[in-house]
Amino acid sequence: ADVKLRADDEVLFAHKCLLASQSPVFRAMFDREMLESKTSVIDMRDVEAKTLKYFLEYLYTGTVDGMDDKMALNLLIVADKYQVSSLVEKCSTFLKSALNFDNVLSILLVADLVNYEPMKVFIIEYIVENSSEVLSLPNWPQWMKMNSLIASEVLLKLSCKFDSNFKKKYVESVLETSKEASLSPVNSQKKELVAGSSKEVLKQSQELW
Repeated sequence: ADVKLRADDEVLFAHKCLLASQSPVFRAMFDREMLESKTSVIDMRDVEAKTLKYFLEYLYTGTVDGMDDKMALNLLIVADKYQVSSLVEKCSTFLKSALNFDNVLSILLVADLVNYEPMKVFIIEYIVENSSEVLSLPNWPQWMKMNSLIASEVLLKLSCKFDSNFKKKYVESVLETSKEASLSPVNSQKKELVAGSSKEVLKQSQELW
């Protein structure tokens, strides 16, 4: 091993050549002789130690054992940040198969925050197909208010499912949420959250779990 990855209070050892071969972000770090490259220590400030272990497991073996939906959300954010497209796809596939009424809003929020369009489309279609159940969830009104932009996308899709009276109702809801979008602290900080800490992103999604 010739590089250390530090997350929380743990230090894990890895090989630069392996990291560089799997991630364009790591490759750029080492090629440009950034601080991390010179010191051979990379501070993974936005990754929990447990998530980092799973991430390294995937980079070395191409598999992740014992993954659940919450770990898949963690890994999706890390894989997106470090541009490991195969892991993004693996997490997406897993989360699609694990989708249910308890986690659908949390997963949609993370998919939107990392801007993974194929997953967003799939989840929105799931909501449309199960609209009576999803719209009856206790946390739906608050989620819609806090996440106006993605809620507008959901409502527009929903409006196509119903007759003209329902369409009018949902279009009005879209217009209302769109007006609130620019004022929503979640939407206004969206880019900062994606570029910043995965812990902050997951905190938002897990509050809805």
